[in-house]
Amino acid sequence: MGEKMIVKIANVLKGKRFTKVCFDSNNLFPDGVGGQLGDRGIIDGEGFVFVERSNKQICVSVDTEKNFDIGKNVELEVDENRRYDIAQQHTAQHLLSAIISKEFSAETKGFQMGEEYSTIDIDLPQFEVSHEKIVEKYFFDEVRQCRNVYKKEYPIGKIDSLNLRKPIDSSLIGKKEKIRIVSIEGTDRIACSGFHVDNTGELGFLKILKAEKKKSELTRLYFVAGLRTLKYFQKIHYLTKWINNELTCGLNEIPDKLKKMEQQIKDLKRNENKLLDNLAKFYAKRVNKEKGLCKFLDAEKSIIEKIPSYLDDKRYVFIGKIEENKFMIFSKEIDLKNIFSHIKKELPVNGGCGKTKGQIVTNLPAEELVDNIEKFLREE
Repeated sequence: MGEKMIVKIANVLKGKRFTKVCFDSNNLFPDGVGGQLGDRGIIDGEGFVFVERSNKQICVSVDTEKNFDIGKNVELEVDENRRYDIAQQHTAQHLLSAIISKEFSAETKGFQMGEEYSTIDIDLPQFEVSHEKIVEKYFFDEVRQCRNVYKKEYPIGKIDSLNLRKPIDSSLIGKKEKIRIVSIEGTDRIACSGFHVDNTGELGFLKILKAEKKKSELTRLYFVAGLRTLKYFQKIHYLTKWINNELTCGLNEIPDKLKKMEQQIKDLKRNENKLLDNLAKFYAKRVNKEKGLCKFLDAEKSIIEKIPSYLDDKRYVFIGKIEENKFMIFSKEIDLKNIFSHIKKELPVNGGCGKTKGQIVTNLPAEELVDNIEKFLREE
């Protein structure tokens, strides 16, 4: 698993779902600091799912009913594989932001690391496929260079001379004597307290998953790096193989095959619509022959919805039974809101109606529903 340490439990906070176990230790990285994920691991045999800093203590959330005793020394083990994954994603973000800054003069305005992918928000209104190719190629070249990644603390007074990609938060000045700077040799330098690899060669590949327009002039980029990229390409490979088998075609034939299938589906839908129209006309003739203002038909919903267009009378109420206890109701010149208000007082029904269309839910026989509406229309 990884690094082990002995910690003394300083406080225990019981919640509805999680128990927070707190101790005086700064060896764990909290969730959300600098956009980074927090540590995970095991404390006294129980896995913890969240890390936060509270009143100068570190608290881990444990999903268990186990009792933790204040003052007791317990063993805590950190998941080093997770730390390395975080280090890959975080260093990749630094390099990605540096590349975008150099190539497109766009700055990173936000960063958020997730369990499956990470995002950055850049002040670039559009990010095209051409941008994506440039960035990924540039990133790969930096990986091949195996540039050293340095993590070093500098006195506040020397920060201005370091030519950082982004100025440090002014709120830190006066609160700290030293600031930790992460430098990618010859490429980037910025203040950061998160996990990072020692060499860009450890980053492997970067894959930008998608670009999404955000408010104002920002674009959000979704990306994976390191082992996550390998897992992503493995998933894509297995999916592609499955598609090849299902479509019985080669990889390069997939686009044409899908276009052909799309056209076939459009043709089928067009033919289906024609058939439904013919069926609706056929059933409409039967409905037109019914006496009274309230007309009824039990048929498929797709047919029921088309029938009002083919009814001869302008003043009518048409009810179509589409399920065992569900009816659709239509009209052109009669306000269905009034009808629904009436039958709701008289009969056990639910649903709702607009002026010309609505839905009624009831376990009543269709005949009783129709007769009640017909009677109301005659008396109105």
